[in-house]
Amino acid sequence: MARRNDEATSPSHLATHPKHAGKAASSFLLAMTSVPPAIATTSNSAEQPPAPAWRRYLPLLAKIAFMAGALGLVARHLDLPALARTLRHARPAWLAVATALFVASKLISSVRLNRFFRAIDLMLSERYNLRLYWLGMYYNLFLPGGIGGDGYKVYLLGRQFPGRRAAIFRALLLDRLSGMVALLVLLLGLFAGTSYPGWWRVGALALVPVGLALSYGLGRWLFGEFRGAFGRTSWQALGVQGPPAAPRRT
Repeated sequence: MARRNDEATSPSHLATHPKHAGKAASSFLLAMTSVPPAIATTSNSAEQPPAPAWRRYLPLLAKIAFMAGALGLVARHLDLPALARTLRHARPAWLAVATALFVASKLISSVRLNRFFRAIDLMLSERYNLRLYWLGMYYNLFLPGGIGGDGYKVYLLGRQFPGRRAAIFRALLLDRLSGMVALLVLLLGLFAGTSYPGWWRVGALALVPVGLALSYGLGRWLFGEFRGAFGRTSWQALGVQGPPAAPRRT
């Protein structure tokens, strides 16, 4: 009796017995055509309505509004008629030369800063670093203190390189200090060409190598991780500060 029941309920019996063949076929078709609940739920949740197009332009509009407000704030403190008179009497050729020298100095300064970054294993492309440098200049011009751009770099790079904010701050500080040393060297060199007594000029020239040696030694002591970048960055600092520090002819 048990054997007969097993045969009646076996898969082969269900498939071949005329009484159960229709039920087996209908169950198979239902299983093949039905959608699992999890897949159906996922497909329904993925079909979200698209966001309004105007939301994509909100960050751009906010930036434009901020820039317009900053320019308006600066314009309030300018003597616009005097500025217009100065521009009318300016020589376009010299303005073009000054602009080219200014842009060249900023390009050199960007490369110099990137050498400091690479000395601490922050491998930034020159293109990305240049964009970051221009953004830093923008914040330096429109934020009080003249160091807002450096703070922005520390914040942004600190997010990209967690745990490296102290090293990034030291790189930016050394970049500033190297520029100040270059200005001091140029100042002493220009002082030697003035009409002051001879011993003043000789003393100014003598201070140039002394100051360079002192700054190099202090730099290697206080900023040891940047030793490999001192040589080229020192010459680049002179190139950055050189064009703006040239004497003006009236």
